Amino acid sequence: MTATTAPKVSVVMPVYNGGRFVAEAIDSILRQSFTDFEFLVVDDGSTDDSAAVLRSFSDPRMRLLGDGVNRGVVGALNLGFAAAAGRYVARMDADDVSLPDRLQRQVDFLDANPGIDVCGGWMEAFDGRGATLWQAPLEDSEIRSWFLFENVIYHPTVMLRRSVLLDGTVRYDRDFPHAEDYELWTRMLDTWRFANLGEVLLCYRLHDQSVGQRENTTQRETGARVRRRLLAGLHLDVTDAELALHEALASWRVEADTAFLDRAQAWLLKLLQANRERQLVPPAVLEPVLARRWYQVCFIAAPAGMAAYRCFFRSPLAGALQLPLRDRLIFALSALLRRGER
Repeated sequence: MTATTAPKVSVVMPVYNGGRFVAEAIDSILRQSFTDFEFLVVDDGSTDDSAAVLRSFSDPRMRLLGDGVNRGVVGALNLGFAAAAGRYVARMDADDVSLPDRLQRQVDFLDANPGIDVCGGWMEAFDGRGATLWQAPLEDSEIRSWFLFENVIYHPTVMLRRSVLLDGTVRYDRDFPHAEDYELWTRMLDTWRFANLGEVLLCYRLHDQSVGQRENTTQRETGARVRRRLLAGLHLDVTDAELALHEALASWRVEADTAFLDRAQAWLLKLLQANRERQLVPPAVLEPVLARRWYQVCFIAAPAGMAAYRCFFRSPLAGALQLPLRDRLIFALSALLRRGER
């Protein structure tokens, strides 16, 4: 492609044995209201009928990549990114559905915000039983704060500037399988700025063969390595027990007793103080994020009874969270009704 014919957006979608859902995923891209794109579909050595499904589409914007070799999702993504010619590169997965205006909304945002490098958005996770809204923080500094616990740039919703990839060194790392996006975002914290659109861009399919289901253990272990690296950036003297506690808080493995809550509060306050000294993110942004985590942990610990309720409100962190009266009442009622439940 020449500079005059290059599309504005390159959509990259890896496919591995995605025959069940890939046609719906492809349709959701080809029917976008924004039309100036190329669609790079990487067949990652599929052994099901994926190849036949892919060949059944004849849209000239769609281009098939791959040579029959199974590279894994990281290799397939890097192959697709290297072939991208658009000003912006969007991600897509073979089992999800993009909303019709997704590309237009992200292009408009990146055009209007030249200081943002990576733009994600909200998702609606669905299965045969219903749908759940997955929200994420919108602003760069808040996103960076949440990265301490979890990835809040949802990979299938991402659009980024191809200019950040042009030197050839910024690629997904094979050593971080199934958390390759989380690792890349946090590796580039000193260079890139992030944002999420506060609206649903994509329907995220939950099923028994999804990566989150099949590779849950690997994904959790790889994510823990990313979080350890972020904690190292705070120059904290972290014990093995504190690392284990941080992972418990990151994955919502909460023990419903006051001893656990005391340890959790001490750790969150330690993070807050370390950030005040190192300024990884603005303290005024991190404090309400930690306060929200503290509230959610205490709420999950409601089987400990009103002790969990009191733990939350007696903490210095509580003052950073403007908890509505309705939420206070729900918290108290949950503590009373679930007391002693294990």
